Amino acid sequence: MLDWQLTGGAGAIAILALGVLAFGFLLVDRSRRWWRRQVPISVGVGALVAVLATLCVDYIWRPWPDPLPIVVPLAVGVTVAALMLALLRPAGWRRRTVATLAVAMVALSSSAQVNVYFEAYGTLRQLLGMPAELQVAFDNIPHPTAPGSTSSPSSTSPSSASRTRPSSSLPSSTPALSTTTNPAPTTTAPAPQMPTHGLLTSANIPGTTSGFATRDAYIYLPAAYGFTATPLPVLVLVAGQPGSPVDWINGGKILDTMEAFAGAHGGLAPVVVVADQLGSADAQPLCVDGAAGNAFTYLSVDVPTWIKQNLVVDADPKKWAIGGMSSGGTCSLQLAVNAPSVYPTFVDISGEVRPTVGSHQRTVANVFGGDEAAFVRVNPLDVMARRTFPDTAGVVAAGKNDSYYRDDAKAIAAAATAAGMAINYFEVPGGHTFDVWAAAMAQALPWLSTRLGLTP
Repeated sequence: MLDWQLTGGAGAIAILALGVLAFGFLLVDRSRRWWRRQVPISVGVGALVAVLATLCVDYIWRPWPDPLPIVVPLAVGVTVAALMLALLRPAGWRRRTVATLAVAMVALSSSAQVNVYFEAYGTLRQLLGMPAELQVAFDNIPHPTAPGSTSSPSSTSPSSASRTRPSSSLPSSTPALSTTTNPAPTTTAPAPQMPTHGLLTSANIPGTTSGFATRDAYIYLPAAYGFTATPLPVLVLVAGQPGSPVDWINGGKILDTMEAFAGAHGGLAPVVVVADQLGSADAQPLCVDGAAGNAFTYLSVDVPTWIKQNLVVDADPKKWAIGGMSSGGTCSLQLAVNAPSVYPTFVDISGEVRPTVGSHQRTVANVFGGDEAAFVRVNPLDVMARRTFPDTAGVVAAGKNDSYYRDDAKAIAAAATAAGMAINYFEVPGGHTFDVWAAAMAQALPWLSTRLGLTP
């Protein structure tokens, strides 16, 4: 039951149907006065609240640069209309009790439709915030024998080799992308006693140098982790905003993606560290060092240092990549151009053409203290116009129906190519949602694995 699908199939249809029936129950009444007065008032209030919510979020508050998709104000409006219908019903505890239950069902169904649109929570387990099936405590994974060590641990592992790899909804192979000159694979075949699936764990990565306070990071270790003669490469991921590292586990389906890839490549896959570049769900330091926190130093200094000290990974920067979705994609590009010696490879999925908290004027004023020159120093398109990056390569992707950021992705790909980067640009079906971001990462992974020297 915990793995019951919430975004498709009979379950999602049933929730929608129950919501429609509940709203219909609230709507029906034989009185003419009801239809002439209470119903128009309820629907009107619902519509008004939906419009006000859109105006407040998109034009006044502007907590994130993306406008609300129509499904969000529609869900709010329908729920408010249902509440008004319940409040305007004749008194009587029985009627009010049933009406209250109907409102709750409408609210649940409306929220479910928002989740279906974004595909943020695929299962009941994810919605309840329960650990993933493969998740273990951080203390139960292999660690270097000494601080800073990148040597391989012993062949013992908390994963039992007898455990079978869980089935994945993603294909084991994806369309190939064009490749550039990459380092030859250096990770030898895993040992025969290797377990049959990887592990997911979490840990806090402290802002030792940056002072940046964050939420716990999620870490994926493929089956071959600790069972190869040479350490594995690293992929650091960041989520969008509003967001959290767990977004890559839930809607981003990174666990399924990596397990499918490892299953098709003898247990080999990059070590994935999903770091927190925000600090909180509604914060937006824009991956720079500023008044909202030193997010850039955190990602370029603290995170790599911690990974090398606490995980068995390849320390060669050529074996490291940074990636992200939405504003996290913008962040990955910022790290690639402002810290190319740390992250010479990047994956920018549905990122903006520039770091932003709404308008350019607001961004410069709120994040850069009104200093336009400070913005220009770190803005990727400005940086790429000033210098070239012959040793940097990346993936730039977007949804085919993403009317807001598909053009941004094209502009980024063109600017990066002009700056000497080897860029793979592609589009996947969909808009600005998790299904696009999950599919794009799955499609980018074979190219990324070759780029990082893991597979031929």
